[in-house]
Amino acid sequence: MAFVFLAGQFLVTLILIGVLSVQLSVSTEKSNPFSKYNVLIISVCSLRSDDIFSSNLEKIAPNLFNFLNRSTLFKNGYATFPYTHFRYYLSELSHKAIMPNNFHFIGQGRLLKELKDWNIPPDEAPPLFFNYAEKGLASYAIQTLIKRSSFQEARPFVSLIHFKDLHRPYYTNELRPYLDKSTAAYVSELFTGPKFEEAQIPLYRLLFSSEWFVKNKIESRLELPISNDDLLALYRTREEQIINIHDNKRLLEKWQSSANFSKDLRSLRTIYRAQISLFDKTLKPLLEKYANGQNEDTIIIFLGDHGEAFMEHGKLFHATDVYDEMIAFPLAIHFPNQNEKIEIDSQVSFQKLTQWIKLYLHQKVTSLGVGNLVSTLKDDYIVSVNCAKDVYSVRYMNSWKLIHRELNDTFELYDLNFDPYEHRNVLSEEPEIARMLKIYLLENKYSKLINTGSLLGCTSY
Repeated sequence: MAFVFLAGQFLVTLILIGVLSVQLSVSTEKSNPFSKYNVLIISVCSLRSDDIFSSNLEKIAPNLFNFLNRSTLFKNGYATFPYTHFRYYLSELSHKAIMPNNFHFIGQGRLLKELKDWNIPPDEAPPLFFNYAEKGLASYAIQTLIKRSSFQEARPFVSLIHFKDLHRPYYTNELRPYLDKSTAAYVSELFTGPKFEEAQIPLYRLLFSSEWFVKNKIESRLELPISNDDLLALYRTREEQIINIHDNKRLLEKWQSSANFSKDLRSLRTIYRAQISLFDKTLKPLLEKYANGQNEDTIIIFLGDHGEAFMEHGKLFHATDVYDEMIAFPLAIHFPNQNEKIEIDSQVSFQKLTQWIKLYLHQKVTSLGVGNLVSTLKDDYIVSVNCAKDVYSVRYMNSWKLIHRELNDTFELYDLNFDPYEHRNVLSEEPEIARMLKIYLLENKYSKLINTGSLLGCTSY
């Protein structure tokens, strides 16, 4: 029965690609040879697919909503690493292959260390290499890109801007206009006490390095004594000097059983959506410049780098596991002169997207039609691994997902057609599917992972 199903899936895929090639072609050669189009990649940290592809997006993020309505949407993108972003995949592209074709990276100059990580000699580095837009830098990065991309010598360009605006829910005064009264009152109640310039939501990824905040807020809300050993475990030496509690299982379980849990979680989700609204405002000038529907000369690739968990499986944020809420990412590609929304259900990956960009840079993309795009991006088997490298998964054709936890050598199998949220393990009920995916995972879990060495270390999440 399982093999009949697989054969049927394969046949449906072939038919789908054929139909797309004929019916969903996007006309882009009207005003500009495709080999001369710019490529602008907008990458957003911790962006959940279900928030971007929701019916409420127009209310939450009107600028992004309008952009997606004129783009090709890939609703089933899944990341190999739920803790890093698309920049690392682009490191596969040879700068020597790009430069002779007159492609440039627009952005701020890179540090020497980063150039070394990418194996690019500093004297050979493309000028204006990379933009890293975080919080206050976002507007500056966008204005720099818009200004410099108007220079003739900087065109055509390939540019990546990575935004950290959504990097785990935090609270700032900028978010207050986007909050409902209940959440605003919750925030005011929570952050009474010593004055913080920018207080961070407790029981989530970011907190200021304050023993008072831990002892008087987390401890009291959980009714859980926090020892000095606990404090030492929570503190980690990081650039932001933060307290990290997201992978402390004991605290999360205690929080989940506390009286405050529902209110805390609801407020965190509200704050997260408020961050999307604030990010949408930041993104507006960029979309107006490059996707205004008139005289477009830029292919825009909009994507998240991974998902964000909100206790669907008793976990927060990303990096620690490979459930879909952590590895799913939204992907939208807008071609010049595209004025219709096209939705694609095929399973896609960063590796395949990198392959398409590489083909484009080498001018081997013969058509910008959606059929060509789908056939390149489609990835039937997507292997993922958590940050600790002890939990692996393989996701097959949006239908099945096998998870292997190496520490205790256990497996989980989910029938995604009937259980898209991965709650019912059917390992014992589907031995043929389980065996097939176990063999695939065993043979491919290392070869399917791109080799970027230290760039994919856990310190980056």
